[in-house]
Amino acid sequence: MESTYEQIAEIIRLELLKRGFNVNVNCTDNGKTIKIKSSSFQTIPVLFKDIFVESNSVYIEEKENSNGVKYKEYHIKIGVRYEHFDGGENGCNLFTILLRKIEKSERMIIVSIN
Repeated sequence: MESTYEQIAEIIRLELLKRGFNVNVNCTDNGKTIKIKSSSFQTIPVLFKDIFVESNSVYIEEKENSNGVKYKEYHIKIGVRYEHFDGGENGCNLFTILLRKIEKSERMIIVSIN
């Protein structure tokens, strides 16, 4: 069974693929949060020095429902970043995804994608 981070990376990779970004996605533990970043890619013709997708913010919330079932919610904002040839950087948000992991379950649940 895939780890929580592998599941998050795969869910985001598939959502990016739906939007035309065919990239590998890595999800790593960063202490109290997680960091999500794709492999670099390019446009044709080449417009930027470097382009990649990454998490703009990640908020992890531990909750418990009325039946005492504990779960974590992962609020993740994904954006694309691009570096200009002169060294400047810009980016924009692509989507926000809300994922839920119930304590006793092995699978991640997609709650919403905006």
